[in-house]
Amino acid sequence: MQCLSDNALLDAYFKALELKLDSDFLNLLTDELNRRGIAFDKLQSGEHTGQVSIHDEI
Repeated sequence: MQCLSDNALLDAYFKALELKLDSDFLNLLTDELNRRGIAFDKLQSGEHTGQVSIHDEI
């Protein structure tokens, strides 16, 4: 997953939610989003605006 851009990872996450894919796959995606410090709305219904919010890590 490290080869995916942040936007591609977010797109994959929201598409996986839309398609109601396996929870283990969703967990892999959310773990990677969290590892990268990318804010995302777990309750969003598949609409992705392309905007990425990166948290500053200390």
